[in-house]
Amino acid sequence: IYYIILDGVNSFNICNQELQSLGTGIYLGASVIDHSCQPNALATFEGTTLYVRTLETLPYLDWSKVSY
Repeated sequence: IYYIILDGVNSFNICNQELQSLGTGIYLGASVIDHSCQPNALATFEGTTLYVRTLETLPYLDWSKVSY
């Protein structure tokens, strides 16, 4: 796990409402979401709880792509 955090693979930068970094987290459920340089979803946080919010209507949730 230590290597994964250092490498940044499938990890999310946890930010507060002012987008200040609070740390890095690994979220098993969210790790299946694909990366895109043109994302159609956004990862947001309330505390350390991660929410994935789509930026457009998607026919299937598994078509979500985030930038991480």
